[in-house]
Amino acid sequence: MFMRVPGLCFGMAVVAFVAYVAHIAFGVGGPDTDAFFNQDVYNAVMLASVLALIMRAASGGPDRAALCLIGLGLLTWALGDLYYTLFFTGLKNPPFPSFDDALYLAYYPFLFVGLGLLIRARFRGVNASYWLDGLIAGLGLSAVAAGVVLDPILASTGGSVAAVATNLAYPVGDLLLFLIVVTAIGLTGWRPGFMWALMAFSLIVNVAADTIYLFQ
Repeated sequence: MFMRVPGLCFGMAVVAFVAYVAHIAFGVGGPDTDAFFNQDVYNAVMLASVLALIMRAASGGPDRAALCLIGLGLLTWALGDLYYTLFFTGLKNPPFPSFDDALYLAYYPFLFVGLGLLIRARFRGVNASYWLDGLIAGLGLSAVAAGVVLDPILASTGGSVAAVATNLAYPVGDLLLFLIVVTAIGLTGWRPGFMWALMAFSLIVNVAADTIYLFQ
């Protein structure tokens, strides 16, 4: 029975996500349901996804520790969203930075260590040239992305030192995670397979979302 729980949580997350996208993209449910989808359904997607991953990790397997750490990182992000929903929804000028930023930013160290464990487990004994190839490509792509993302943010970010540092922490963290994933893809000989390709794509989406949010 326990083995079925992660699949059930994942299924719930998929159904809720499809409903959320249908509302955002096509207006399903109408404007009267905005609060329900943007708060209840959104948080349900996040928490169900996290629960599925953590319970999958708890069921065992060679990547157990890595998945647990990645799951904990995603949990801190989901809790940040839930905190924002509970305490800041409806506020015209919510405090910034605040406790929810601490929860969001806690996501990054968990992900760094979790991805590091995945890389260590899957690429032991890999030729040093692959490491160098992946690292060079990752640094190059990250440098280009940093020029596109960080320069405009630095130019337009104002406020206290804490606010500026918090604003910059998100895209910097995203870019470092992207560097790690690109390096891992280089270690595969640029044949990443589904898992690493999906991670790279998700991190690109995350960088884009964080950057758009900062400009807004």
